[in-house]
Parts: sequence; C-alpha cells; structure tokens
Amino acid sequence: MERNQLDLRVASHSDSLEIKDLWIEVFPFDRMFINYYFRVYEPENILVASWKNKVVSMVHFMPCEFFYRGNLFNSGYIFGVATHKDFRGMGLASQLMKKTHQLMKMRGFLYSMLVPASFSLFEYYARFDYKPYFRMTGSHLDLPLWKGGCRKALYNDIEELNLIYENFLYGRSFVKRSNSYWKILIDTEDLIVYPEKGSLRGYCFFSYDKNLVINELFTVDEDAEMRLKGFLRFLAPSARFFSPAADKSGEYSGAIRPIADDLTFLNEPLPSYMNMVFNT
Repeated sequence: MERNQLDLRVASHSDSLEIKDLWIEVFPFDRMFINYYFRVYEPENILVASWKNKVVSMVHFMPCEFFYRGNLFNSGYIFGVATHKDFRGMGLASQLMKKTHQLMKMRGFLYSMLVPASFSLFEYYARFDYKPYFRMTGSHLDLPLWKGGCRKALYNDIEELNLIYENFLYGRSFVKRSNSYWKILIDTEDLIVYPEKGSLRGYCFFSYDKNLVINELFTVDEDAEMRLKGFLRFLAPSARFFSPAADKSGEYSGAIRPIADDLTFLNEPLPSYMNMVFNT
C-alpha cells in the first residue's frame, strides 16, 4: 500500500455513505440501529482512514460523563472500530485509535471507555493501555407468570427512566446517560416500562432472537420487577439475565484508560457499571 495515498482524518458529512457501507459490511446484524444511528450521528466524532478517497477504516466515539465518587469526568465512549476486509492487518485501526485519543485530549476528555464485543478483545485493547474495569453478572433466570401493566417506553419517559437508572446505581461508579442516548435505546431496542399511578416504577431493555436476553432491568421495588419479568414470559419461559455486579466477583464488561496526562487509572473501591448498546 502506498502510504502517500492514505489519509487519516476526522470524518465529514461527505463520507456518510462510505462510513455506513463499511458499518454494514462489518456489523450487519442490526439494521434498525444502523438506520437510526446514521440519521443522528456526528461526523466530527468519527476518525477515518481513507485510501484513494475511499473510507477503509474507522473509529467512532461518543462524548459522555463518567460518575465516580461524587465527581463527573468528561469522557469519551469508543465504539464501531472497523476495517474493510481488504485492508486488515495493516495497522489502520491502531493508528486511528491513537489519533482518537489525541483528539479526545484536545477536546478536554479525561478518560476513554469501551465495551469489547467479546472477552478476547480485552487483550487487543490492552495494547492501547485500556484496563478492564466495569463489571456485570450473568445468570439464568426463570420468568414468572405475567401480571400485566407494562408498555413500551416513550420519549416522555426519559426523565423518569434516567432517575430510576441513577438511583438504582447509587453507590457505584457508572456512565451517565444523556437524553439522546435514551432516545437511541427507545428507538432501537426493546425497552419496556411499568407505570403505576402516573409514575414509572421500573424498566427493562432486552433482545430476543433465538433466545431471550435481559440486558438491563432496573426497578424501585419487587412488584415492578416481577411485572416486567412477567411481561417477558410471553416471549420465553426463561432468559439470560445481566445485572450490575455487586462486588468484584462479576465478569468484566468494559475497559477504561486515562486521556489527560496528569491522571492515573481509577482504583476499584466501588462496583462499576457500564452497559452500552454499541460495542467496539
């Protein structure tokens, strides 16, 4: 490959079709998310490698806030790391990761986070100084009989959804969610809520292909939890259930690295939680 024809740069709107084509090639499994994301994405948060004016590799990131011991850290969440099959093994993703960290530093981000798509990828991202940090617990769950009262989440629910999310994670470090992120969940995921007397008592987002997977189920009381689980009983008698780890016994689900020069890795005195729709 002739290096003088390779360009590593921030994306522009004119790259949209090629970025979307590369995404579909590498991550073809969720067309609903793809169609939604490319209506709302911001090209200034994407680094691309172009070869002869064709996008062949990319790294996406999303600004976010990380809550740790009562403090908020401006951070970036990396996802959508992908390279065209004809250009793999050339170090393009590695170069883009380094440039992404440089851009994050210029924008004042303090930490960078990501969720590897498989456990084996933790080793790959360790070469960029990412350290496993966030934990979740997976278990098998038998679902109760349905009790009723649940419905699909709406945009009007976002304020209450966020309140339940942050109250449920009290005592943990976690990634805060913006209104835009909640809209992505509502529009692209199966997200249901249980309302009672005019207010939400809990929510659940899940996936169902051949098997039912409960990705997040946060409630204010046991009755709301049972009603949401009971709603899912229509889909399957049991599910794979992921929940925040209560201690360091949970499996790692995400990794973190400092961006600013004067920061170090955070210790893990508290359980830490991150559950994002898009993976690296």
